[in-house]
Amino acid sequence: MASLATAIFKKVVLAKETTWGTKPATNTGKYGRRTGLEVNLTRAGVESQEINAHQQVNDFRLGLRTLSGTWNAELSCSTWELFLAAALRAGWTAGVTSGPLTTVSFAAATKKISRSSGSWITDGFKLGDLINVAGAATAGNNGRAIVVGVTAADLTVDKVLVNESAGASVTVNVPGKKLSVPMSGHTDDSFTIEEFYSDISVSERNVGVKVGGFELSLSPDSMATINFDLMGKNKETDTTAYFVSPAAATTTASLSSAGGYAYTDNAPATLLTGLSLTLTGNMEAAQVIGADTAAAILPGRIQVSGELSAFFVDNSLADKFLNETEIGIGYRFDGGGESMVFKLPRVKLGGASKNDAPTGGIIITAPFTALLYSGTGAAENTTICIQDTTLA
Repeated sequence: MASLATAIFKKVVLAKETTWGTKPATNTGKYGRRTGLEVNLTRAGVESQEINAHQQVNDFRLGLRTLSGTWNAELSCSTWELFLAAALRAGWTAGVTSGPLTTVSFAAATKKISRSSGSWITDGFKLGDLINVAGAATAGNNGRAIVVGVTAADLTVDKVLVNESAGASVTVNVPGKKLSVPMSGHTDDSFTIEEFYSDISVSERNVGVKVGGFELSLSPDSMATINFDLMGKNKETDTTAYFVSPAAATTTASLSSAGGYAYTDNAPATLLTGLSLTLTGNMEAAQVIGADTAAAILPGRIQVSGELSAFFVDNSLADKFLNETEIGIGYRFDGGGESMVFKLPRVKLGGASKNDAPTGGIIITAPFTALLYSGTGAAENTTICIQDTTLA
């Protein structure tokens, strides 16, 4: 009996292309992590419209090759560096650092980290940044926190502080790297993704693959999941693997709801029951006469939307919806001592509906749309910003 292909023997390798639709010259790549990957090649049917005496269809041809699919996975630090950069059409940039400074003090009542000279804003700190403090005389003032307020003199954070006067040599930095949809200079990354079915010696090489967007989802008592939409040029097949010595997959911890935090309007959100975030790149395959593969994968506008749900305790979400009040939304995921942060500086709610069930608490659900923030406040001029503390 012939061998049957099974998912546990399927090896997936990802490599960035130099030229769209052409496999990288070096056959190394990197193993990918997944909960599922389906990339399929389809061809639309073109049926003859001739009218004939025999009253039957005379011919049928196959049209353009279309490669599309979804890479499903659990969210983890450093794993999705390339795909997220491709989706946001930008490169990652190092987080900022201030210090060592001897002019920094800490206030317990206001949760402020203050400086008597220089400027946090000028140094580049932004709302929603995950920062790390080191060098404070009081141990409890060191460590990581989310910035929920920024002025030139003060960083307001979401953690408990201990009163401490200036004098210690303090360093404050944004660990890792950040990624935002840029105002100009957008990138256009593509990949070769090989699916090697080692138990039946079949290699499928998906070339010219671009990331059309992703969906991030979190619910109680679950792993955070991220699903990437893929669109590509063509699929090649062989009996041997092309990527013969790929790098190992990342081993960072999967991020879960137990280590998840949300921030709305620059304040910690409580009693959340669900979070979702969808980025769509509106890509389109360019069709031309005389070719059975796309001439290009064309980018469209980047749109970001999502939904949050929480136990109903007051009308704050409903009031923001009715009054079209713009807010900021942030998600922080912790795991294995590292973190990822997703920030939406400017959001409008599109609803505030409540359920009514015989058991359990009442849940209010608020869909939202993220918009470009182009103000002069202490937020990134973008629709979405991501921070990964593991990237160097």
